[in-house]
Amino acid sequence: MKTASQWWAYFVEGYDKASRAPSIACKFCGHVFQHPRAGVEKGAPTSIMKCHIEVKCSKIPKGTSKGTGTGPLSKFLPNPRKQYTQNEVNEQILKFFVAGNIPFNQADNPEFHNLVRMIHIGHGPAKPPSRKTIRRRLHDHSIVAVKQLRTTLQDHKGRVSLALDCWSTRNMIPFLGNVQIDIFYFRSVVLYVTSP
Repeated sequence: MKTASQWWAYFVEGYDKASRAPSIACKFCGHVFQHPRAGVEKGAPTSIMKCHIEVKCSKIPKGTSKGTGTGPLSKFLPNPRKQYTQNEVNEQILKFFVAGNIPFNQADNPEFHNLVRMIHIGHGPAKPPSRKTIRRRLHDHSIVAVKQLRTTLQDHKGRVSLALDCWSTRNMIPFLGNVQIDIFYFRSVVLYVTSP
């Protein structure tokens, strides 16, 4: 159930194992209270929670903004604000471009730059990669994939069938794809794609 009050961000919901009564616990000091909504459908007051956070909780850090909810119990909760590295952002951008079949020149789009700069890494905004950077990263991944595929094929003891596929892009650029189909494991792997 989604709760509207800002004070819920400071508490963890649970239940008492002995009595099986619903309860809440402060994320900072761990103090347990009866759940405000125990036996109430909706509209239960959160004044106990507010009073505890504003007045009674001795372990709440000074200057904590409402709704942050970090404290001793937060180590058991997922971290909603994980700090990402520039490398992680670049990897996700590459996956986005490849999965969506998006032209790499869209990396030079000013709106794309604004979007990437909205991601904060360390002490500042993420740096949007250029189309050349995305292309280079894809090339590096393809080299690793080819090496892994060679190892897989060398160690393979079953039958391998190869299939060729030819196609052209919207701009009429021809491509030739060579696909390995492993009948035993029902999987297929693209060996290479070439363009004249």
